[in-house]
Amino acid sequence: GLESLRHAGYTHGDVKPSNIMLSAQGSVKLLDLGFARRCRKHDQDLSRSTNLLTGTPQYLAPEALSSGWEGGVARDIYSLGVTMYRMLAGRLPFQEVGTEEILRSQLGSTPPGVRKFASDVPRELEQLVSEMLAKQPIRRPQSLQRLIRRLVELELALFPTQAEAA
Repeated sequence: GLESLRHAGYTHGDVKPSNIMLSAQGSVKLLDLGFARRCRKHDQDLSRSTNLLTGTPQYLAPEALSSGWEGGVARDIYSLGVTMYRMLAGRLPFQEVGTEEILRSQLGSTPPGVRKFASDVPRELEQLVSEMLAKQPIRRPQSLQRLIRRLVELELALFPTQAEAA
């Protein structure tokens, strides 16, 4: 869904579990495009912006908190990383209560590895989620196509392990 949006020239701006729906047919749908923004340059990850802070604090990328910068695709990758972390670990990367504390953690704290809360998560998947949560956008997967490719490769590499466990 994020790649389709990017291909159309948009970023989502608020990726989180409540904005992701699994249809009865098994396909995943992205909901709530209220914070979607037109990409300034089709393949550019970072662009100048004068927009106010938008999105859900627990899922905001650090660059969304920096004055004048809009994260674009890199911001959506970070938010998807938070979503995957929550899916795998059963909790958010940062458990602070207040919005100010959450935003401070988004800016400067490194979350514990997913395996601290879910030891059965493959190390390779933990590493990918960690990369998606990098504070600097340049350290995250550099495109949605590359991210999709890595996820498919992980699924294929881990499939025999999953089949043996069943």
